[in-house]
Amino acid sequence: MSPEWQPEQLDQQVGRVMLPTESLAWNCLEALRSRLSSRLARRTPAWTVGGGRHRPQKRDNDAAFFEADLRFVFDAAPEITCLSPADYAAMDSKATGLLESLDELVNDQLVDAEDDQWPQGWEPESNGDVPVPHDAAMLGDQYPRLYALIIFLEDAEGTLNLATGPGWLIFILIRRSAIDA
Repeated sequence: MSPEWQPEQLDQQVGRVMLPTESLAWNCLEALRSRLSSRLARRTPAWTVGGGRHRPQKRDNDAAFFEADLRFVFDAAPEITCLSPADYAAMDSKATGLLESLDELVNDQLVDAEDDQWPQGWEPESNGDVPVPHDAAMLGDQYPRLYALIIFLEDAEGTLNLATGPGWLIFILIRRSAIDA
């Protein structure tokens, strides 16, 4: 965590919480984790969806690994440690890179829908008048699509999948830059 954290000052019953730090990237990951931890559907391998089984393609395998790794990030119970400045910089850099990638992968159907085009079963509860949570505000400038995702998650209920499985996916594994080209 940040260099000021002293493990002996923390309650031993911290549980599954990523504590805030000086790292904007780490705090942004925590903002996402807090909205997703109880909303993720049970993991279903993509090649078993639809009643039949088929041999997974490379894309299916890649998506399954991405999903598993990302679930670990959002379900992790990291240990509270004091990091050296070099380790802290490396952690912050990796978290920033992850957020930049995730920002490009956010499902357009979840964040760009007009009020009358919400995904079925995901109608907003409040006619779009959702106050911006303080932890989401820090995403706005640098990660606008992740910010929009948090606003969507604040205003709707239900379960989602990260990148594979039936139902609504949070992330689509084709980068926006590839679509726009």
